[in-house]
Amino acid sequence: TLALLTGRAPSRGTIALIAAIAVGVALRIVQLDRVPPGFNQDEACSAVEAYSILRTGRDHHGRLLPIAVTGFNDYRMPAFTYSLIPLEAAFGLKARTARLGAALWGSSDLVAMSLIALEVLGMPAAVFTAIVGAVSPWHLPLSRFGHDTIAAPATISWATLLFIVAMRRRSGRLLLLAALCFGASLYTYSITKVFTPLFVVWLAIMNRRELAAMKKFALAGAGILAMTAAPLAWLTWTNSAEMQARFTQISVFASNPGLMRVLAAVAAGFTRQFSRGFLFVHGDPYAVNHPPGFGQLLPAQAFMLALALAALSDARFRRFVIFLLGWLVIAAVPGALTVPSPHALHDAMAMAPWTLLAALGLQYMLDFNAWRRMMRVATVALILTVFAMQAAVFLGFYFRDYPRLAAREFQYGLAQALSEVKRAAGSNLPVVITPTINQPYIYVLFYGLASPEQFQRGPVNQSPGLFASVMSFDRFKFTDPAFAFQRFAHGVFVFAGTDATPVAPSLSIRYPNGEVAYQVVVK
Repeated sequence: TLALLTGRAPSRGTIALIAAIAVGVALRIVQLDRVPPGFNQDEACSAVEAYSILRTGRDHHGRLLPIAVTGFNDYRMPAFTYSLIPLEAAFGLKARTARLGAALWGSSDLVAMSLIALEVLGMPAAVFTAIVGAVSPWHLPLSRFGHDTIAAPATISWATLLFIVAMRRRSGRLLLLAALCFGASLYTYSITKVFTPLFVVWLAIMNRRELAAMKKFALAGAGILAMTAAPLAWLTWTNSAEMQARFTQISVFASNPGLMRVLAAVAAGFTRQFSRGFLFVHGDPYAVNHPPGFGQLLPAQAFMLALALAALSDARFRRFVIFLLGWLVIAAVPGALTVPSPHALHDAMAMAPWTLLAALGLQYMLDFNAWRRMMRVATVALILTVFAMQAAVFLGFYFRDYPRLAAREFQYGLAQALSEVKRAAGSNLPVVITPTINQPYIYVLFYGLASPEQFQRGPVNQSPGLFASVMSFDRFKFTDPAFAFQRFAHGVFVFAGTDATPVAPSLSIRYPNGEVAYQVVVK
């Protein structure tokens, strides 16, 4: 295709880069309906919100084209949700569709990171970036999880690429486009409210001479960034309690009274994000966020990162290494201000600089003139071979073993249970679902037992506050099914797998390990 478009055959480096990116994209879209297993409530919420806006123009709570999507009363940034709308219009409300949205964001990020490396370091580093990012134990799972997190690093990577190219080519138009992307990043995931302003300042400091030479465009870019951020700033100002509820809950300020305790908590949270355990041994302890038993990075990347630090001695690499180290420091700030820490989602902005530093380390080794070329190539090949072996182990675990280990966290089996409920309940029988499921009402909407319009019409019996539970709406109740079974003359009841049922269930669904996940009883 490149030969047809350009009239010349692509170079071996171009072919290698395209091949590495293609592998990364393939790993992000294969078996999306099976890995991760089941479907997490946050994934379901994003999918339902997009579907509701597609059908009604409102989120499922009835807010018209919201700047902040209501979600579970946690007011999420809207970019990921809106990006699902065309996918759901084409493919329907499905788990695979929501995860395809994440896969596209993650693939986009992989491309942007590779192009940053190509622009600054050259083709070999771009290929290294694509290889490392394609199989990253941090980046790959987040690119297959239908959550809004992955939209943030992708947007920042593209904004950074545009900014770097603008500075290197003195392009005012690209600088304005970069400013627009940075503004858009504020609407992707909440951590960008802290990260993006600090990162823009860091970029300005690192490129102060170039910006001074483009003063008019720099001021115009600042204006675009401010105008883009204005609607979100106004919403946060006028609805502070709702918009800040989630941060207030997980903030170190809430759990550590006193200035000294807050400072100690921030320092501890910051350093833990750079710890050996988090990066290379066990990673984030929550199976939803990260496959257990692996660090956020593969151990072989430690050698690449050591080489990147050694590159500080080389004037050709020093500026970019310093820039990436500053990127890492800023990426750690949101995680340092929240608990628990370290946290794979709150530190997600670190994925790109860790990947770029690894590629830079390999590039530095290739260019290390103190060694003969054969020795340099052999060293890089050895590191990449070890990296490939570790990547193969991780990929085997992720696609083979992770679905079994993470089944509970992703509500595995609920799709089958609600399919049976839909068949047995018809259009009129009451449906009672155990509240031990996290936000069970969202699955009623996701799996088509009720429409967004039904939920919007209400009445909805919901407790107030963050992550408020829905107790009932329409003919659906989310209460103890054993108690409801005694009260109702007829109905369909979903019990947890560990519950004793009053009569034999019509269907029992088991986790992959054989334990009962859900039981459906019909009366």
